[in-house]
Amino acid sequence: SRVKSLITDAEVSKQFFSFIKGVIPASGGTVGEQCTTVTPRINTGNYYALGTFTLCFSGDACPARSGKSITLKGQWIVKDRYDWHAGLSVTVLGTVIKDDYALLVEQIGKAKPYDIEGSWSGQTHVP
Repeated sequence: SRVKSLITDAEVSKQFFSFIKGVIPASGGTVGEQCTTVTPRINTGNYYALGTFTLCFSGDACPARSGKSITLKGQWIVKDRYDWHAGLSVTVLGTVIKDDYALLVEQIGKAKPYDIEGSWSGQTHVP
C-alpha cells in the first residue's frame, strides 16, 4: 500500500521514529494516536506526497531490551494536502515537472488541491 511504502521510506522512518521513541513509555504498552509532521525524500517513488505530511500511529509498542529499537503494531494514518510546493520538483515517467509549471496549472484551476488520508494496519520494527 502507499501508506506502508511511506512508513518504510528511509527518511520518513528516521524522522517519525525519532519522534515516537520520545513518546513511548520505557515499558511499552498501548499508545493513543500520536502524530508528527514528516518530509519524504523527493523522487523516491513516493511522489504522491510532495512536501511535508502528517503521519500518525496508535496501537501497541514493545521496546526491545536494549532500548534502541521498538516494534509498533497498530494503525498508521497519513494525512496530507495534495498540492504543489514552491521549490520542489517531481519526476514522473522520466519527465521532471518543476514547481513553476505545476503551480501555474494549479492556479488556473486545472489541478485543484485536495485533502488526502490513507491508513494501513500492520507491524513495523524500528531499529
